[in-house]
Amino acid sequence: MDLQGISVNQRDKYTIDEMVGSVVINNALEVDSGEYECTAQNSIDGQDYEATGSATLTVLGKTIITLPPADLTVREDSTATFQCEITYDHELDKPNVYWMKDGQRLEANQDNSLRIDNAMFSNSGTYTCFVETTFDESADTVQSVNASAQLVVKAIPASIPSFTPLTRKLSVVQNDSAKFTCHVEGIPTPTITWTFKGSVLTNRDKYTVNETEGSLVINNVKKVDSGEYECRAENAIDGDDHEATGSATLIVLGTLLDDFPPSIVEQPESVTGDQRIPLTLTCRAIGTPEPAYYWEKDGALFDMDSNDRASLDGGNLVIESLTTADDGQYQCFANNRLGTAMSQKIWTSLAFMEQFENTAPAMVQLSQGQPLKLRCGGSPGIPNGNPAPLIYWTDASPKHTSITYNARINQDLEGNLVFSNIIASDAKGYYCLAINNVVGLFQRSPKIMLSVTDLPAVASAAHLDSHPAASEVANRTQSFKLKCIAFGYPTPVITWKRGEEQLQSGGRVSIEESGQALVISAVENSDEGTYTCVASNTGGDDEFSTVVTVESAPYFLAPPSDKTKGPGESVDIECRSEGVPPPTVEWLVNGQTWADFESNIDTERWTVVTGDPQLATIAITNLQTTDSNVFQCIATNKYKEELTSVVLNVVSFPARITSFTPLTRRLSVVEDDSAKFICHSRGRPDPTITWTFKGSVLTNGIKYTINETEGSLVINNVKKVDGGEYECRAENAIDGEDYEATGSATLTMLGKTTIYLSPANLMIREGNTATFQCEITYDEELIEPYVYWMKDGQRLEANQDNSLRIENAFCTHSGTYTCVLEATIDESAGTVHSVNASAKLIVKGRPESPRILMLLAKEQEFAMDLFWEPGNDNNAPIQYYIIQYDTKWADMHWQFQANETSSGLAIYRKVLYLQPFVDYRFRVIAVNEIGESEPSAEVAPTVDPQVAPPSENPSGVSGSSTRPEAMVIRWQAIHPFYYGADGFHYEVAYRPRISSEPFTKATVDPENTDDNPTGIIQNYIVNASQLCGEFEFSVRSVNSEGPGPEPEIHHGFPGKACRPESPQILMLLAKQQEFAMDLFWEPGNDNNAPIQYYIIQYDTKWADMHWQFQANETASGLATYRKVLYLQPFVDYRFRVIAVNEIGESEPSAEVASGVDPQVAPPSINPSGVNGSTTPTSTVIRWQAIHPFYYGGDDFHYEVAYRPRLSSEPFTKDSVYPENTDDNPTGIIQNYIVDASKLCEEFEFSVRSMNSEGPGPEPEIHYGFPGVACLAYQ
Repeated sequence: MDLQGISVNQRDKYTIDEMVGSVVINNALEVDSGEYECTAQNSIDGQDYEATGSATLTVLGKTIITLPPADLTVREDSTATFQCEITYDHELDKPNVYWMKDGQRLEANQDNSLRIDNAMFSNSGTYTCFVETTFDESADTVQSVNASAQLVVKAIPASIPSFTPLTRKLSVVQNDSAKFTCHVEGIPTPTITWTFKGSVLTNRDKYTVNETEGSLVINNVKKVDSGEYECRAENAIDGDDHEATGSATLIVLGTLLDDFPPSIVEQPESVTGDQRIPLTLTCRAIGTPEPAYYWEKDGALFDMDSNDRASLDGGNLVIESLTTADDGQYQCFANNRLGTAMSQKIWTSLAFMEQFENTAPAMVQLSQGQPLKLRCGGSPGIPNGNPAPLIYWTDASPKHTSITYNARINQDLEGNLVFSNIIASDAKGYYCLAINNVVGLFQRSPKIMLSVTDLPAVASAAHLDSHPAASEVANRTQSFKLKCIAFGYPTPVITWKRGEEQLQSGGRVSIEESGQALVISAVENSDEGTYTCVASNTGGDDEFSTVVTVESAPYFLAPPSDKTKGPGESVDIECRSEGVPPPTVEWLVNGQTWADFESNIDTERWTVVTGDPQLATIAITNLQTTDSNVFQCIATNKYKEELTSVVLNVVSFPARITSFTPLTRRLSVVEDDSAKFICHSRGRPDPTITWTFKGSVLTNGIKYTINETEGSLVINNVKKVDGGEYECRAENAIDGEDYEATGSATLTMLGKTTIYLSPANLMIREGNTATFQCEITYDEELIEPYVYWMKDGQRLEANQDNSLRIENAFCTHSGTYTCVLEATIDESAGTVHSVNASAKLIVKGRPESPRILMLLAKEQEFAMDLFWEPGNDNNAPIQYYIIQYDTKWADMHWQFQANETSSGLAIYRKVLYLQPFVDYRFRVIAVNEIGESEPSAEVAPTVDPQVAPPSENPSGVSGSSTRPEAMVIRWQAIHPFYYGADGFHYEVAYRPRISSEPFTKATVDPENTDDNPTGIIQNYIVNASQLCGEFEFSVRSVNSEGPGPEPEIHHGFPGKACRPESPQILMLLAKQQEFAMDLFWEPGNDNNAPIQYYIIQYDTKWADMHWQFQANETASGLATYRKVLYLQPFVDYRFRVIAVNEIGESEPSAEVASGVDPQVAPPSINPSGVNGSTTPTSTVIRWQAIHPFYYGGDDFHYEVAYRPRLSSEPFTKDSVYPENTDDNPTGIIQNYIVDASKLCEEFEFSVRSMNSEGPGPEPEIHYGFPGVACLAYQ
């Protein structure tokens, strides 16, 4: 075989099978693209023969999953969506993307995602996104990549599996911040509450609570913050509340000036690594001096200097380019001069995956009904891998369709494909797929061909082929799975029992994989017992029982806490572990075994208490500062080694008082409340505390409560006389010398805070606004109290005046509203005084929908009884009910049927009278003073409708003519609602009027349909035997049950001629000359009477000028008519044409309007009716306002000009704007008043039209006098 002229030989690059004649190019790269030639040679009778052929290889880019799916945990009945985004070589066809779960193929969405709606327990499992790229369709060459994610579908009670730090205790330096993370589990997601010394912690300056993360940060840590913090997780499942609690201890180690031993606060975790990705093992510690880090591997020091692939990043160990030499056990150490801390031991290993052994395809032949187990990889088995590969099965079709698992076909725990019985459709090829998700590798086994004979299936009894061992161990807190697969025909059904109790899915137990798998999540000790799987079919039963015991790795129920002690004190450090089998416990000191460390200690003061293998105790008396160390407690059983650490810090310093609570050493309280001071002292040994007031030592009693451990003083039932200064004294002794520290705090009593105007009960309509008042009084020495409102446990913010306003109220707003007043009595101490007052809100809303109970046919014809129950009236009594009906016709949806007055009944009944031959649906609407409810659910009769003759005849019956020899009978078609029965039609009867001959009758079927039931005009043409002979006629409804009512008789004539049809306007064109257009139209049919002339009408926007006469045009037999229309400037016209013959006028043509803006020009006319009337001192000029039709352009107005008569002086001119409008264009008289300078002086005047284009025509001159009796003034 040759490649581009170079012989291909057997080397690592190529694999040649001369028997098959194949060549395999291994690890193909782009340089391997090209033409490959095959040469075949033989000899016959000494003569050589040769044949050649070639094939082309193209190496394309890889297909990659750029966004693999992420693990999901969802609640049952919710939706889970996995993403799978890809890139691929676009010279190829788009890859085929699908998903696999338990060997079953699932189709991807268009964006390659997988959406699982209404998720159930059985949907839990591993989902793998497969991307198959066809490189060569003819060769069936397919590249496949995949990525997997886990889906967990559960309703999980709230639980707290762990804290961070894992030891549930944290040591921090004073003034730093401390963070606890409470890892909770549960579906639905639990809510988290943090408490400290009984108080719930909320977001304030001191605390930062992240409910999403479950974390608590204590800011600016002080000694008083030391102690136990409790996390409470709560959720509700099916109405039942679930709660879990856990606690973590905070130890404050002092300021940075104090040295303390190291403590590891971030632990490494075990990992399976990919050689392509650097491995990072996390380790972080705190301590003063700053700790130094080193690591051990497999119990020996890990030498960084001799390993150029390893480095330290802080305490983190980073290893590049992993190899199997890096596999092993690792442990982190952090040390300073006071001790050594060590992490948990963790394990790392390199991920890999081998290939299936290359064996010949296997052939299997069986008869229908026989069982079968196909082994993945045949006798060599599944290839090795780390982690162990995931196994899937597909068929051998080009698309490699996943095998659908069910009760008959499933995969056992060893990865084999098991058929309970074979059927004909199983005959095909099969592949086993092995997948390593860490390195993203995918291997396919040799093909297995299954053929199935035509022999009929023979029944066989159920037989368990695969089942658990007789005893199995479940690990506490982990998931546990038992699986049984049975042979048999018919396919066996598998059920599960615990003891004699039949098991069903619920809680932590789920039955999966068509009943073949029993899964228990979050295993508990109570899950121990005998579990039995039972396989059953018609041939018999088979069962197997497994005894399940619960074991666990070591764990610490109450991990020991760090200790800070003073010289001379004693300490017991206890470590108790739990686990099954019981773990053994031992102590290490600074990472050394007790035997190695024992030489460093004073054995008279140090004692290890033995006797209980699960309890290790170190007791130290007469402590010295040199006893500061880090102690490691290690619990071990067969499962693992668990570690927890204790830091012992021995320090000595004189007593001192670090702070009070409140920190300002001043406290204000309300009369009759209690007041609490805490005197935070420090010292080693621990100081004793004494409280005094006005020189008197205080002791425990009714008035005072003293807690010496906490250093607190509580003054009960505070009165005015209790105000003043309280002194705290702390004392200790070091090396025979006494030390003392004092501090004082002041108590102030304040007046009570009250609500003097409480909210009142309210009743409003839905959609309206409700306002509650809440007016308060408080001691003026206080900051203004904080007011808020509560309803159903929800906090509502108050308005500025402390009121609560609820706008657009709904019925759901009804309830009790409480005004809460919180007065901060002492801000530094967080002391709050609270009072409250409540009121009820009733919101009246539309009623809820009635509930229909039944619809019963009555014995009488065409009636039914409808029964319903009222819904909630939403605080407004129901007044009446509306019953509506619906039919199949679009124009008769939900019509009014009847009303029923509300009378307070529990159940209502209404008789409904029905139209024959109609399929009804009914619903009921309740009405109260607020409005109508939503309709009830619909109900329909369960029996076929009754039938009857039609109840009415058609309306609008008339007779008219279109031809001289005929008459057309027309009528309005009846709606199908009134047909009454099958076979509906019309019976048309007619005869000459005043005739004794019988009526001629004809049958006409309806033209309307269910989709178009209304507005149909039907007709029947009657041929006339003589012109102008009058007819009498009728139209009657008829169906298969008989005729409708007796019809009304109508009369009509056949005609000789009719009015013409409407003309058809062709176009309207502007002419070159101004203010004219050409109108073109075609005549319509003259209907046997020649058209005499045409009327052209125009329309404008003014109501008094609709469809005015424009012009006439005499008919002259033309095919197209043209008329020049002379137009008024600045007017928007519409035109139409009417044809006239001897019978009358046609209907108007369609309207046409100019497509251009109208031209403009100066006004063409001046106003009419100009005159002058008089008063003693003035002349009033009046005129008839011009119609806007004649304005001619924008800015129309009147120019009034006047002067004394026979005067040579110029006219005085003024502008007057029109008072008429488009809505009121006519009948307006306008005026202008001219004041006379002299009595009896005659004026001459004019009124002229003007617009933006210029003046109108020259106006006429008019005359007038001021005064009505001029001679009297002379």
